[in-house]
Amino acid sequence: MTMVAPRRPLLAFLQDGAARAVAFVFFANGFMFGNWAVRIPGVKSGLGLSDAELGFALLGYAVGGILAMPLGGALVARFGSRKVMLVSSLCYLFFFAFPGFAPGLLLLILALFLTGGANGAMDVSMNAHADAIERAGGRAIMTACHAMFSLGLALGAVPAGFIAEAGIAPGPHLLAFGAVFTVPLLVIRNVFPRDGRTLGGGPHFALPRGPLLLFGALCFTAALAEGSMNDWATVYYRESLGAGPVATAAAFSVFGGAMFIGRLFGDDIIGRLGSYRVARSGMALAAIGFALTLASADPAVGVLGLAAVGLGVSCIFPIVFRAAARLPGHAPGPAMAAAVTLGYGGFLLGPVAIGLVAEATALPVALWIVVAALAVGTVLAGSLREPRPPRGAG
Repeated sequence: MTMVAPRRPLLAFLQDGAARAVAFVFFANGFMFGNWAVRIPGVKSGLGLSDAELGFALLGYAVGGILAMPLGGALVARFGSRKVMLVSSLCYLFFFAFPGFAPGLLLLILALFLTGGANGAMDVSMNAHADAIERAGGRAIMTACHAMFSLGLALGAVPAGFIAEAGIAPGPHLLAFGAVFTVPLLVIRNVFPRDGRTLGGGPHFALPRGPLLLFGALCFTAALAEGSMNDWATVYYRESLGAGPVATAAAFSVFGGAMFIGRLFGDDIIGRLGSYRVARSGMALAAIGFALTLASADPAVGVLGLAAVGLGVSCIFPIVFRAAARLPGHAPGPAMAAAVTLGYGGFLLGPVAIGLVAEATALPVALWIVVAALAVGTVLAGSLREPRPPRGAG
């Protein structure tokens, strides 16, 4: 198995034009989702949805993503990551306005299904493209790219809070930001390497079995936690803790900011400690931090808990994407899709499970599901035991 040299990965990332270009795609993905996450409470109240109904609506996004990821992996193997990434990114930016314009529950589910589908194909293709750049340059950039997603998530939440406070409807708000990001994406499209195709040995469609199954199970627990924060943290702050739109956006921004910091330095830390240690300690930190948040029900402690979850799960997906792409006998795109499609089941199960339990009890009670998932993930991190990459000098 060829390892990527971990020597000064952050510096290498900053100096690589192709890496910066693909990082912009990650950033745009996170920025749009950060805006949507802050508008979820407003969409919920505007349509008069219960917790269970909102959970089923959010399920549409997860289902769309899960169905699109294997297809996206096959398309990457057939046409190359660059083409699939560009097309799916444009669809994602355009489709995210649909949920904001939905007049009822059924159309909201359909809108989120389409948006989730675009995100699933975009997720696989942009990660496959980042892996192709890693291989070509021999430098680790994967977690730095994911850091840009988290930075987008954190920064996107900030204007969204003020826009919501100003009473601007979600539809025009999301449509405007989608248009804003479409322009630079089209401008830099020629910067993306044209050799980003991941066609290679192994099948163009892979089922999660063996190591891929274990990687997927670990991703499942991380996705359930991350997805629950994306979908329910803002509702928890608004409805359970009584925070206003700006304070809620600030708290969610802390979550995204913590993920950004963890991923920005993730390649350096993984190079020194190894994937297994980083994943295990991160999941434990997230479990403990969020348990303290729910036990205290204090907004200030809640911010610390969101930071712990963001920091703790920050490197799980980049670690699994890279591990799956390096499996012998598998084409990187389909292998990534196989591992992470199972993982995205956490995004599918989380919204519904929390919504149903919250409907029967209360949202703070339902969120203990996240703590349980993180505890299981601490154990599943053992699937990442592998030879540690050589230490870089300096």
